[in-house]
Amino acid sequence: VHNEILQIVGDIVMQKILADKRKSKYFGDIIDETSDISHAEQVSFCLSFTTDGVKKETFVGFYKTKSTEGEALYELTKDVMTKLQLNMTDIVGEGLNGAANMKGKEKGLATRMKETSPLALYVHCHGHLLNLALQGSLSGVVSSSNALGIINSLYNFFFFFFKTKAMYSDFLGDNLVLILISLSFTRWSCRF
Repeated sequence: VHNEILQIVGDIVMQKILADKRKSKYFGDIIDETSDISHAEQVSFCLSFTTDGVKKETFVGFYKTKSTEGEALYELTKDVMTKLQLNMTDIVGEGLNGAANMKGKEKGLATRMKETSPLALYVHCHGHLLNLALQGSLSGVVSSSNALGIINSLYNFFFFFFKTKAMYSDFLGDNLVLILISLSFTRWSCRF
């Protein structure tokens, strides 16, 4: 029953978001892919639009994908826009990361989007640019580089091998405070 209630609430929130979006003809999409905790690839979709003179950016969902190639992401984007009943010719901006599958000159998502969204302007996500700048800066600081390396090595030691992962879980018991989280060198590793 609680899943049904959550679905109903989610549908109501989505209807409100789409009603706000429909006050403005043109919009942008912000798309990023990452793997979830089960290592399945998922794509996050956000919409950027103005309503009543106020710019809004709002999350509209995670969608699973089996491939992160430009063509697969393009097909997924078309499916999501169709599901949301949004016209792809009204997309005027795209916030994507700088990976080849997103910005690639021939097979990237941005290039393929030009077919159905000729007004869309690709913009490299400023959050990703900031992350890249921070990574570059911090990699030159030996103490921070060493600290991040040690944390990542500990994570790999305890969670890469089944036997050490099981021993660590037995040691922790119900104490969730001591769970290690993997660092990712390409996805927001310098966030704190």
